[in-house]
Formats: sequence, structure tokens, C-alpha cells
Amino acid sequence: MGVNESIRVVSVAPYQFLPARFGGHKAIAFFYRFFSRKVAFCCVSVRGNENDVFADYEQYRIFRKSFIRYINFFNVFRIRRIVKRHKATHLMTEHPYMGWLVLFVRLFCGVKVVIRSHNIEALRFKTLGKWWWRILYWYEGFIYRRANAVFFITEEDRQFAIEKYGVESYNSTVVTYGFQPPQTFSPEWKEKVATLIRKENNLPLDQKILLFNGDFSYKPNAQALHILIDEILPELEKKISDFVLVVCGKSIPKSIEKSQHTNVITKGFVDDIGAYFAGSNLFLNPIVDGGGIKTKLVEALSYHTLSVSFASGAIGVPLEVTDGKLSIVDDNDSLAFADAVVAQLQNNTPWECQKFTQYFNWGNIAQHAVDFLQNEN
Repeated sequence: MGVNESIRVVSVAPYQFLPARFGGHKAIAFFYRFFSRKVAFCCVSVRGNENDVFADYEQYRIFRKSFIRYINFFNVFRIRRIVKRHKATHLMTEHPYMGWLVLFVRLFCGVKVVIRSHNIEALRFKTLGKWWWRILYWYEGFIYRRANAVFFITEEDRQFAIEKYGVESYNSTVVTYGFQPPQTFSPEWKEKVATLIRKENNLPLDQKILLFNGDFSYKPNAQALHILIDEILPELEKKISDFVLVVCGKSIPKSIEKSQHTNVITKGFVDDIGAYFAGSNLFLNPIVDGGGIKTKLVEALSYHTLSVSFASGAIGVPLEVTDGKLSIVDDNDSLAFADAVVAQLQNNTPWECQKFTQYFNWGNIAQHAVDFLQNEN
């Protein structure tokens, strides 16, 4: 299937996302890679953003890396010129923060506005204890209501926006986070990687590895790590002994790094987190806050790694597509979480998750976005 020239999209990504190191970066980079193969597409972003070697869409790096870019009215005219140059039918922006800008461009060009939501941002900042979350609540709802279309990353976020923000259901859809396993992925490759991970960490080849990763400067991740170490791990140690918990990611709290816990290895940031997803026996996701979809859970399951999650951490991952490879327990029920870990470690059923692969396939996700824009009123 070739490029649909009747849909011409200019997309605003207000921060650097290439190289794509984290989940939020990958959500933009991979969607653009596959979306640009289906429609006429270009991107407006910040200075220093690199090129995607697997995609050939044009980039306009017009934004400076300063807060001023979010309030600089002159950017309206810069983007208007780009919209006219590309004869765009749609102007999309990541997150609502530059929503005001794309709405102004619409006044001049008549282009349709699409907002791509990654979270309900107001609720995310409410959980972080920011006093100004109510202001963002009003602004976010205002932007979503005035857009021609809104792409939400989970159905839960979409329903919230319909009920609380007054977004019309026919103007919104779910364009979720996807994942593309490496071309080398196979059961044999996964087993080989698992052996290499154990050798790297001086572990017996039959040692069970439980994995948790994240940016621990982000409060919900740090909170989850403390729940894991202080509450879930003691319950696990009562039930099993032949395991080690590996923690990957930057800004691991010093108190945990310096602890002498025999069942915990803190790796810090690792260059290839995919190897740890693939090489672990089980991924743990004790997240109870933060909003949106937890990209780390999608990635773990994409590498065919069994997973256990609190309910809040599994938002956006339909249980019916995981074929029993994901266990979901009530938030903050550490005992049930530990029981689910033990049960999943005994799960030897073959990995047959075609529904999962189809649901989180980037090509399918991008095609759904194209179909929605093609059929919008």
C-alpha cells in the first residue's frame, strides 16, 4: 500500500525525541516512522533532533530548547508557512501544550487540528502534587474540545476526556503505543540473550531474573520501586528463594543502591534495555500512579516476557490480548502481587499471543490513525 496523498500531515513535536531512548520518545519516533509511510508527512521539532535512519520524512527544526518555545507567538507564522508549503490537510501536535498554537494556525489556514494525547496531563501532574494541575485541567479540556480530532493513547483516557472534558466521541479514537521487536527476535535468540545476561551479572544459568526498570527521578517510578523493595520483596522471599531482582534505569535512590540486599542487583541505566526485557523470566510493574500507558509493560510483553502488574500500571493493555501472560492484581495488594509472581514463574504454556502482536503492531496502529482521518466528518 502506497502513500495516501489525500492526507497531508504536518506534526509538531515540541521536544527532542531522536535518538529515541525512553518510552515517550519511542511513542513519537515509531509512530512517525510508520505513519509517514502511509500519508504525506513532515515534522516540526527542536534544534538538535536527529534524523530517523529508517524513515525519510522531512524535519523542520525551528524550536529552541527553552521554555519560550511553548509561548512564542511568532512560531504561529513559522508553522503557517510550513503548512502552506506542504499543502497540509491536518496539523497535529504531541500533547496539548502547543494546542493554542495549532488552533491559531487553523484560523489562518483552515487546516484540521489533531491533538495526540500521551496522558491526561492534568491528572498526571495532580498525582505529582503540582498545585497548578487545575489550571492545566481547564486548558487541556479546552484544547481537546476545539480540536477536529484527538488521538488518545488508552481507551481509559478517551472515556475520561469524553465524560469530564466534553470531548465528542466521534472526534476521538485510541492510537496506542506499539512496539517493534528486533528482526533477530526468535525463541532461540531470546534464550541466547538470557544466557548472556546471566553471565554478565555472574548468575547461575538457572537463576530466575525478575526485572523492573524506569526513570526513577519520576515520582511514580520511585514510589513503585519502594513498594517493590519494601513490601513485595519480603513477601516473595517467604515463598521462593532462587531468584534475583534486577533494577535498571537512571536515578535509582541511593538508599536502594547502597543496600546490601542479597536478592537485588541495581544496574542503573543500561544501553540495551531490550536485552534485559528479553533475558528476564518475569517483568514486574508495581506502578500505582502516573497515567497513560506504561510503555515498559508493552515492551516486556513484546519480548515474550511474562509480567505481573498492579491494575493502574496495566491501563491500556487489554487483558484479553495477553493470553494469560500478564497477571493483574489490585493496586497496593503486595501479598496478591507476590502470589501472582510465583504463579507466573510456573507458567510454562507456549507463547501464542497473536492478538497482542496485532493490537500493538506499529503498522496497524498507524493504519488505524489513517483510517480515522480518512473517515472523519
